[in-house]
Amino acid sequence: MKKFFTPEKCLVIMPDFIGDNVILLSFLENLKKNMNKNSELIILSHQNMIEFFKDFDFIDKIFEKKEKTKHPAQFLISNKIDTIIVLDFSIVWSIAAYFARIKQRIIPSLLRSGLKNSKFLQKFFTHVIKNTSINAKISQKDVYLNYLKQLGMNIFNKTCSYPEKKTTLHIKKLKPSAFIHTSASFFSKKWPLENWEKVLEFLNDKFEITYIGEKNKKENILSDKFKLNDLRGSLSIKDTLNLLQNADLLLTTDSAPAHLGALAGTKNIIIIYGPTNHIQWKPDAEKSNIIQIYSELPCRPCQMRFCRSLECIRQISPERIINEIKSNKDFFQSLSTYD
Repeated sequence: MKKFFTPEKCLVIMPDFIGDNVILLSFLENLKKNMNKNSELIILSHQNMIEFFKDFDFIDKIFEKKEKTKHPAQFLISNKIDTIIVLDFSIVWSIAAYFARIKQRIIPSLLRSGLKNSKFLQKFFTHVIKNTSINAKISQKDVYLNYLKQLGMNIFNKTCSYPEKKTTLHIKKLKPSAFIHTSASFFSKKWPLENWEKVLEFLNDKFEITYIGEKNKKENILSDKFKLNDLRGSLSIKDTLNLLQNADLLLTTDSAPAHLGALAGTKNIIIIYGPTNHIQWKPDAEKSNIIQIYSELPCRPCQMRFCRSLECIRQISPERIINEIKSNKDFFQSLSTYD
């Protein structure tokens, strides 16, 4: 691999998934600290993440990915980009960076997809950095930080905190607050609705429950039956973070809210995993009590998009979640102020 020089204008193509963006905060912060004082760190992000990223002062400029994909080479040239890091594999940006003659073009290998480095990557990129497989016992945050190490950069701090907002508003809660998130980006991560019903029957008289995530008509049965505070489809990412800062419990699938809750410092987070690697995708949390629920199966983890049996998620019973809440000392200690 060629020697890496310190960028003056570095563009990072961010993934579309919210959870990945949250995990990448420490990567971005350390990248910026390795750059010169007057250098610029620029990111290309999904539209729904732009307001979120504005809170972090180590990011100099933020552009919407979809808008800039129309004329990518022109965008690179006009902004005088000398280094591009493509974290979300894109043929469009790979070719654009090559023809715009960007000096340093960096991309992780395709090992995560089960593929060997192709001639395509070797042709269009100056640096193809090592990635991990889906079975690796290393957190995704450390995977991203290792990208920087491979380029000869230093790691100054491993955890990035969400800027705390000072507020004079104090609301006395009569019950502890619980947030539930039942949806997921892939069908293989979704826990059956009948299981959620049983857990909500246990939680309903003990918590003030708020329902977050995307609006889904099939899941209206939960909000209708339990009279939940249904905020699905109405919250921005920043709204969700602000709410989760004062939450006592977040119960969620392996999806974005798990990472948002960790960033916000939610007291207790219970995550239900399907086929994904719980070691890789454990949220980075200093202030939260993280409880990971998963099945020990020889076929897990797997490429979740192609799984048909979904035995890993089906094996998790609602009783297991309820018993975890009942038996977890850290959890009940945090709720003692409501007794």
